[in-house]
Amino acid sequence: GEVLKTLRGHKKGVFRVCFSPDGALLASAGQEYEVIVWNAEGGDLLRVLKGHTRPVLDIAWAPYSTGSHGILASCGLDGSVR
Repeated sequence: GEVLKTLRGHKKGVFRVCFSPDGALLASAGQEYEVIVWNAEGGDLLRVLKGHTRPVLDIAWAPYSTGSHGILASCGLDGSVR
């Protein structure tokens, strides 16, 4: 396929990328202990979520109400879920 957009924010490897249930947001998780939330359409970096003390291995969105992007959860090598 064709590359549509390159998102620049992570300085190390990325383990997981996941769209929000409504498709408006994209989250990425990687080696530098943080999750980055992006605008899916334009690729703008919206927020950097910190708190893990080791690499973030996985992320998942769970919808919780109409008109909402959903709830984002992350799990890391530090044994925590945030």
